[in-house]
Amino acid sequence: MPLPSIWTQEIKDATKAMWLDEGKSAALIEVQLLARFQVRITRSAVIGKCHREGWHRLTRSTRTRSKNVRGKTMKKAKWFPSPRFHRPPMNAVGGGLATRASRASLPKKPLIHDIDKLKATTCRFPYGDPGDGDFGWCGRKCEVIGPYCIDHHQFTHA
Repeated sequence: MPLPSIWTQEIKDATKAMWLDEGKSAALIEVQLLARFQVRITRSAVIGKCHREGWHRLTRSTRTRSKNVRGKTMKKAKWFPSPRFHRPPMNAVGGGLATRASRASLPKKPLIHDIDKLKATTCRFPYGDPGDGDFGWCGRKCEVIGPYCIDHHQFTHA
């Protein structure tokens, strides 16, 4: 037997009035439902109920521009993507993110083929396919904090 719903018709009507007519936030509706009906309905439950019932608020079609201290209207700021998240294009040769010059400076074949020989101070950059017999790791000394040698660190963080 299903449990009775906490959303009685009286609570629904009060929520609808506060949401649509008064324009109150879901957090404020949560507090007022608790004070008025002694029922704990979370903010997320209020938002979900309003969404499921189709109670959509009308939004303003025009926005007023904010004014600075001198009372002049400020121009809308242009959005530029952060350079931190910019990714360079993939290299056509080899498919990596590094340039051909840095790719050429990397070792051509692995120095370590046995996982037991890897240490905390050796580079763990993989070479080849783990299913093949020639799979291994770089094995050079790590001089920076992390799992890779200087060349592989620059290669992976290009």
